Amino acid sequence: MKKHIGEIRIKDLKAVARAERFVEELCDYYHISDEYFANVMLASTEAVRLMINRGEIPSEVTLTAVKTNKGLKFSIERINKREVLKADADPLDTALENQQLTRELFIIKSLSDEIKIHDHGRKIDLTFYITSLNAETSIWRIEKLKDYFRTKTKLVKDKDG
Repeated sequence: MKKHIGEIRIKDLKAVARAERFVEELCDYYHISDEYFANVMLASTEAVRLMINRGEIPSEVTLTAVKTNKGLKFSIERINKREVLKADADPLDTALENQQLTRELFIIKSLSDEIKIHDHGRKIDLTFYITSLNAETSIWRIEKLKDYFRTKTKLVKDKDG
């Protein structure tokens, strides 16, 4: 079952803070722990930066969030479909660009649980499995309830005390 959560449009690198806020609000809403939150935040914002800077002309992107049975899925898609190819690129510039792209993709792939690239790199889907986090929260709550029932505190005072 998929549930569309929201979508925002990011026009340039100055607006990446909007993507960060969007991701942070979703993680707060779904009670994603701080340890996992960092992975979601860094991978999704790196993907947004990558998609904006990819190609000769910086592009506008959409960031869409979907809740699935597995967890949260973020789709980052370039809006500008017109691509300008570099005619006579300097080999050193090309090598540096490829190295930068490799670094960003390594970060994204390392931090997300599943990554899919569509439409010749114009769309990236990042999936983060959060079902186990719900189980972890449930276990923590059960332990807290057990601790509560183990302690013997008087809720109502006796005549003597």
